[in-house]
Amino acid sequence: ELPEFPDRWLDAFTRVDEVWAPSQFVMSAVAAKSPVPVVHMPHGIGFEATPDRSALGLPEGKLLFLVMYDMRSHQARQNPQAAIAAFDGAFSGVAGVGLVVKVANADFDPEGFRELEASVQAVPDAVLISENFSRQKVYDLEASCDVYLSLHRAEGWGLNLAESMF
Repeated sequence: ELPEFPDRWLDAFTRVDEVWAPSQFVMSAVAAKSPVPVVHMPHGIGFEATPDRSALGLPEGKLLFLVMYDMRSHQARQNPQAAIAAFDGAFSGVAGVGLVVKVANADFDPEGFRELEASVQAVPDAVLISENFSRQKVYDLEASCDVYLSLHRAEGWGLNLAESMF
């Protein structure tokens, strides 16, 4: 998800016959330096999901907005604080609406996670989930929420967006 493939990774091409890139953006960046073919291979989206709010500890009967990201990625890029602020600004005091903030790998950035916790706790009807989920449980979470909210400053392909739309 970089505009230019880093030179320090060039030796990786000796181990592959071709590279599959999930987006045109990644394909262009890799192809500019690749001695092997680079093929655009979009993500395949197809899975079974079981919406089950009670199993996920989510409230029933509310319009739920979902913000989800991995804390191994930079918080500034993922921009959860802006998403939380936008939700709070739009729905503060509105009954029947809730926010779910799901993070993976919270232990990767303890200070950032503490900031996130404080922001989520300041928003009524917000739930923070920091447990690492299996892919199936992520699909179930996406299917259990009504709106996927993404204010990312940069997003590679938007896999969570596509999964939520699916």
